[in-house]
Amino acid sequence: MPAGPLEPRATVAGIRQPLSLANQFGVIDVEDKDPAKIREFLEKPQDAKGLIDAPHEVLASMGNYIFDTDALIEAVESDGELPTSNHDMGGDIIPDFVARGEAAVYDFNNNDVPGSTDRDRYYWRDVGTIDSFFEAHQDLISALPVFNLYNREWPIFSQVLNSPPAKIVRDGRGALGTTIGEPLSY
Repeated sequence: MPAGPLEPRATVAGIRQPLSLANQFGVIDVEDKDPAKIREFLEKPQDAKGLIDAPHEVLASMGNYIFDTDALIEAVESDGELPTSNHDMGGDIIPDFVARGEAAVYDFNNNDVPGSTDRDRYYWRDVGTIDSFFEAHQDLISALPVFNLYNREWPIFSQVLNSPPAKIVRDGRGALGTTIGEPLSY
């Protein structure tokens, strides 16, 4: 019996960006016949080509990955033994999965968040710099946030942990330090 296509062991979330911005991102080049399969992962390419269904766009890596646990452990251990590797997710690990035919892409264009609006449907920010991280933070705390964290149809569940507050204490030598919960023993 012939072997079928390999199941993806790594999936990269991709978001559509203008072709002109391709040199700012890790770009996901997909198979023409199977746009969920990654053909090549290109780190900040100067000559990227557009998507079949949108020639003016590329799929940029969002920096979000889903792995088969065993596959990730194997990949990191294997990469760790390579003296030529930079030990980089986008530069080494993902391209290795791609070379083995084990990498897929999740096109964020297909993401459906219940209760989202046209304004926040495709919200994503590259937070690779302090300034861009700050701007993303401002997006979320503005009076009319670009991405609505208060969407009742897509609630965020958080754990309420009843624990004592952090406090600042002095150790036996009088040096300041912080502790959470338990006092220092002298």
